[in-house]
Amino acid sequence: MSTQLPASSKKSTEVPASDDVYNEAVKKGDERLALMNATNKVGSRFRDFPALFKKWGWSQEPLEGQDPLRCDMGQHGYGIRDALDGVTISPDIQDWDLYYARHDHDYEVNGKKYRTTGGYVGVAINQKNGVWLCPDAYAPAHEGLMKDPQVKDEELPELQRVSDVLWGQWVDHHTQKKTDMSNLNYIVHYLLSNPDSKSTLIRALRTHKQDDKAEVEPWEKMTRIPADSESGKAILGMKTTACAVFFLTDHQKELGKKKITAFDVFMHTSKNNREGPSMIYHIGAV
Repeated sequence: MSTQLPASSKKSTEVPASDDVYNEAVKKGDERLALMNATNKVGSRFRDFPALFKKWGWSQEPLEGQDPLRCDMGQHGYGIRDALDGVTISPDIQDWDLYYARHDHDYEVNGKKYRTTGGYVGVAINQKNGVWLCPDAYAPAHEGLMKDPQVKDEELPELQRVSDVLWGQWVDHHTQKKTDMSNLNYIVHYLLSNPDSKSTLIRALRTHKQDDKAEVEPWEKMTRIPADSESGKAILGMKTTACAVFFLTDHQKELGKKKITAFDVFMHTSKNNREGPSMIYHIGAV
């Protein structure tokens, strides 16, 4: 009979990325670091929220309809309470608000009819400490492939990138609360599930620690990796990090010039979610 390890003792056991995959991630991460350090004079064209949600077939769930237990940061939720405490982010449910944007109805724009794709994006926001966490992100381009018939590229909404939808949710939240939307200090990636990103992360971790047997461990043994190091650039270059990078670079006008400065890498302790690495992105001024 196999014995399941307690959540606090779980470790990641991923296969590290090959030289080609890792080196390509480092190269892309170097480009993204330069992008964050540069001035984006144009920025995103998606600024008029919540009107753009309505225009492009998105329903944004109202604040008062949220189940507060969906923001449980303990072992029965996201399993990152100790990590949040460790960087002085409040893990208390009352300090978090959860929103879901769903691409859930047919609509018409400029006389052209569009179909729903079923895409949806969730975000938990802690305005007290300046944090967002994305629990679910299924872009219209991905979900539209599941429809019968499939949603064609020309049928997709212009508002479809996850980073743009998250930005709309961020704007909506701070507009409702009448708070400072430039207050962004951390982004939490509570569960890394993409196989390529996981293999790149373990390679980056082992490179940083100079230990070819190093694994992602619980928070008490977490590893902080500077974003401008080789390993940090590899993480910046991962597919799953792109959303956070574009969130920052496309909205310098509202956020100020900010960049990811470091990654805290650790294993969550959730009893209800899949095993996988977690990360806290530290955000600082350029």
